[in-house]
Amino acid sequence: MEEKLFKKQPRVQFLIGYAILTFFFLVFPFFTPYKGLVEDIIIWTLFAASFNLAFGFTGMVSLAHGVFFGVSAYTVGMLSIFWTRSVVTIPIGIATGTLTGFIVGYVSLKRARIDVHRALRLAYLVLISIAASRVALYIFLSPLGKYSGAEMGLLGFPNSPLRFVGDLKLDVTSRLQTFLIVGIVALLMIAWLHRMASSPAGMIMKAIRENEMRVSFLGYNTFRFKLLIYVISAFVASVAGCLYLLRSGFISTDPFDFTFTSELVVICVLGGRNAFFGPLIGTLIFLTLKDLISSYTASWSLVLAVVLIFSVLYLPNGLASPVFSMPGVFLKWMKKERPSREESSPQLN
Repeated sequence: MEEKLFKKQPRVQFLIGYAILTFFFLVFPFFTPYKGLVEDIIIWTLFAASFNLAFGFTGMVSLAHGVFFGVSAYTVGMLSIFWTRSVVTIPIGIATGTLTGFIVGYVSLKRARIDVHRALRLAYLVLISIAASRVALYIFLSPLGKYSGAEMGLLGFPNSPLRFVGDLKLDVTSRLQTFLIVGIVALLMIAWLHRMASSPAGMIMKAIRENEMRVSFLGYNTFRFKLLIYVISAFVASVAGCLYLLRSGFISTDPFDFTFTSELVVICVLGGRNAFFGPLIGTLIFLTLKDLISSYTASWSLVLAVVLIFSVLYLPNGLASPVFSMPGVFLKWMKKERPSREESSPQLN
């Protein structure tokens, strides 16, 4: 079933989504013994939301988001080890990941022009993003191997606090500070993406996804618009990479493998790529099942494949749609139930 392009979503769904996000990001980590898993879910939710901005809303399938994630984390880590232990390394890392996104996006979108068949545009985007992943993997394994740790990953990330301003420092060894930083930054980034997706720019993104040629007839420069969305998506993915490094203190070359980003496709399809809060549901299901099933068997991906097939066949709009529609259905049921009870009650003369 195709999505109605200009259908206004009920406000109650967004309120429920923000309430769940605020509780899960800022409150729940303090009351669960699975703190590491919850932090991973928060970071991956932000990472998947950045990917879904390009994939779900604009129709750009890119498998290079792991590159932006990894470049940002590696830049912060290497600068902290070999240059200075300061907060200034974080914006430099985010800027490096964003610049990488601009280069990859420009090359990909320049080749996948509007006059190229839609299937070929998709193929160009996927193939060029895979090539970018291999190039980034080579750079961090060979030329930068002595700084990045090569196959062993970035080891020796300092546990000492990051200098901020004066005597103010960011202690990455403090679980309280890490929880608050990861939760608040992720919540603000997701709120910003949601504001963008709900604006007129979000309508243009969906229109480009449905028919880019017609959008160009309206006078929009679709190449520049798609490149802007790609760079914004790379920026948020870079922020997620920095948060992951601050949380774990370690980064390897795994994000440079395109299979790392392909997990984001699974997450978005599970949650619903047309729903903004779909990555939240998809990440929650994906990482929880992965953590639980992998503790019993190494074939956890087989179970996830069955869940994905079931979702595609019976819930094509993702699992987020029925989850967030439950409160609206309940309210409608309550409104219908109330008049029926008043009619059935005996009237006294």
